[in-house]
Amino acid sequence: MANVVLLGCLDTKGEEYAYVRDRLNAAGVGTTLVNAGVLAPSAISADIENTEVAAAGGIDLQALVDANDRGAAMSAMAKGATAVLARLVAEGGVDGVMALGGTGGTSLASEAFAGLPLGLPKLIVSPAASGNTAPYVGESDLILVPSVTDVAGINRLSARIMANAAAAMAGM
Repeated sequence: MANVVLLGCLDTKGEEYAYVRDRLNAAGVGTTLVNAGVLAPSAISADIENTEVAAAGGIDLQALVDANDRGAAMSAMAKGATAVLARLVAEGGVDGVMALGGTGGTSLASEAFAGLPLGLPKLIVSPAASGNTAPYVGESDLILVPSVTDVAGINRLSARIMANAAAAMAGM
């Protein structure tokens, strides 16, 4: 069975990640959910929790929470997520990586995806896909899917966009 790593901030996007996970699972694709969120407890459980992601970046999660600096937290979690994804890919069993988010989540995920091998499917659903994508894509084979609206809940439009993105990833 193919396996896709879902990387995201489950404290703010848990409902959306659960939806995409369920679509991938329904298509016969396994998932590994990696939580890079720091703002609040996760809305859903992850296979790799934010404490492990922070530690992989060389920082204590509670220190990030106490600092209350979103920019520093996103940077630290991107560093940790990069290390976690590199380890998972090196161990084998990763057939693609996927993320959902606004500009913060997109920045975090695109940084973590940048070091992954060319040819490994990388997909992010984001409102940032409709603007200047150079900061996110750079010289990679990352696919950005426009979310049309902010990634903030499931509605008739976002459900279709996320389901289509999950189907695209399942097909890769």
